[in-house]
Amino acid sequence: MDIIDNVDWQIAKENWLRIAYSISLSGRGTVLCGTMVPENIASSDYIDRFDRILYMNLHCDDVTRETRLRARGWDENSIEDHKNFA
Repeated sequence: MDIIDNVDWQIAKENWLRIAYSISLSGRGTVLCGTMVPENIASSDYIDRFDRILYMNLHCDDVTRETRLRARGWDENSIEDHKNFA
């Protein structure tokens, strides 16, 4: 999901769910890889178009997480917030 950058998060979320819905019309499933929690999906205009949504958490240790986020240019406060979130 990181390929859509520099846009409002709510707009990006809606766009990704709209894309997933469009793909589903052909009978195929979609896996969205990014940080979306159930609360993000529940507020979507597209929630009622899916009969089920599954969530998966890929977990890593804090050192690995910090290294990855720092490589993306995240600041220290954001890194600490994300470590607490995880």
